[in-house]
Amino acid sequence: MRKNKKIERKIALKVALLLAIIVIIFVSMLIALFAYYYGRIHPNVYVLQTNVGSLTREQALSLIQETYVIPDSVTIDVTAGDIHKTQAIFLSSAGFSINYEKTIANAFSVGRKQTLEQSIVAFWQTVTGGTQILPVIEYEEDTVEVLFAGVAEELSEPPVYPSITSTSEKTVKVTQGLAGYEVSSTQIKEAVIRSISTANNSPITITTSYVDPTLTPQEIESIQLRAEKLLHKSVSIEKENHSITFDGVRLITVIDPKGTYKLDAILALVEEAKSVINRDPQNPVFMVKNERVEEFSPALPGLTIIEDNLIAAIQDALSELESTEVDELAIDTPVSTTPSQFETQDTNNLGIHELIGRGTSQFKGSISSRVHNIALAASRLNGVLIAPGETFSFTDTLGDISVYSGYKQSYVIRDGATVLGDGGGVCQVSTTFFRAALAAGLPIVERHPHSYRVTYYEQDSKPGIDATIYSPSVDIKIVNDTPGHILIQTLTDTDNYTLTFELYGTNDGRIAQIGTPVIHSTTPPPDDLYIDDPSLPAGAVKQIDYKAWGAKVTFDYTVTRGEEILQDKTFSSNYRAWQAKFLRGTGPTN
Repeated sequence: MRKNKKIERKIALKVALLLAIIVIIFVSMLIALFAYYYGRIHPNVYVLQTNVGSLTREQALSLIQETYVIPDSVTIDVTAGDIHKTQAIFLSSAGFSINYEKTIANAFSVGRKQTLEQSIVAFWQTVTGGTQILPVIEYEEDTVEVLFAGVAEELSEPPVYPSITSTSEKTVKVTQGLAGYEVSSTQIKEAVIRSISTANNSPITITTSYVDPTLTPQEIESIQLRAEKLLHKSVSIEKENHSITFDGVRLITVIDPKGTYKLDAILALVEEAKSVINRDPQNPVFMVKNERVEEFSPALPGLTIIEDNLIAAIQDALSELESTEVDELAIDTPVSTTPSQFETQDTNNLGIHELIGRGTSQFKGSISSRVHNIALAASRLNGVLIAPGETFSFTDTLGDISVYSGYKQSYVIRDGATVLGDGGGVCQVSTTFFRAALAAGLPIVERHPHSYRVTYYEQDSKPGIDATIYSPSVDIKIVNDTPGHILIQTLTDTDNYTLTFELYGTNDGRIAQIGTPVIHSTTPPPDDLYIDDPSLPAGAVKQIDYKAWGAKVTFDYTVTRGEEILQDKTFSSNYRAWQAKFLRGTGPTN
């Protein structure tokens, strides 16, 4: 038994000794190999097809410099369907070069890892399998982009896509389109660099699709009919008091020949709408000085258009315009909201929490002095506070209307005639205030219509919703019967000739209903009146008043809060027929 154990120990010792010798030999060989390749590239490393393994850096650099050079030019062959085009590109002008040092550095790094274990594995993989690297190609980026863009343009015959436009005569023109193909500068750049990197001096072949977007006669006829249907129609995209309108000239460009609508064209409409409707949250500002609000802006939530929903709404609107006789459609823009950090009521204890009424009017065609007077009068009402229970007088609050208080002469109605007078245009302001008070559901205790229908007040409204003033006898008065103060805010847009009144206060749940004005009867204007004027030369004619049809107009005004009726009245306007008047010269002609 003891003898067997001795034999086993001897065998184990011999095996251990043999293994130790093998390990020593293996480690010695590794040390020898690593020592040999310390300054050399590992075996079986290739730059393309050139074996640089076992060479020093200097030897490999010399070999690669002799083997690989940038050709002076490459040839591009483009194929698109049956079309073939060829063009040479001179590479020296773009600064193409091989960075030999970096290329050899990359070759030298093959098989060299951070740890000994990783380096042994990588070395073995290189010895048994080999590794190929590509030359490092360098070039001047900006120069290459310009060069290849020019080559792409020369090699391309871009398709011309069908277009839908309107002529100056408001008729539709549809172009058929033209087939073609395009080669991108990116395609050329990638192909050239690949060719240089692989030392492939054969012509570079680029295959691209031949695109034929041309319309058939039947498609042209269909598009023509669709475009003619949309040409005189419009779509408005609205939210709160902001909107953008796209007329038919713009809408017809959205038509797709396949019977639908171009998504990219609709997205362009959405992007324009974003610039008008999207906004960041706005914190409130409220500053009072001398019993007047000097600076005010309400809290406003941030608005962000929900693109997919708006795209669908635009598509639905276009489809409806095409299939019906409707001429105009307004889209209530789908938005997501982001609350402001503070609310308006956080800034004051006067009960001014929110918008309770808004009125607008337009005054396109006004002379400059009238525009001046409108802006001046509106600015003097901006920031006014109306206390709870107070009867507000427009004329008392506005004060003196004369050249001495900054107003200019413009046309006013006086003594049955339209004449120049101080403050002409202030009635535009009283009319807009009247509309805001109606929208707020406030009691109107005094209001007077104009003597005749004034075109300014019917630019964005039916007749009958106007209010004239003439201090001190003719006024517009309202009562603040809400729980808190009312703040007047005005905005005069002299570029677009619009005036806006906004009333802020406490919403107590009242709902105002303003009926559609009804014209009960009309009276034609009298015949034109010519007045001889010796101050004008004979034959000269100067119009000093304009005709207007007479009419009797009424509209109902009802304000409710729950079951309670707060206001129930009918406003009446009896507009006189107005005669056009001309001065006819009778004086000397010289």
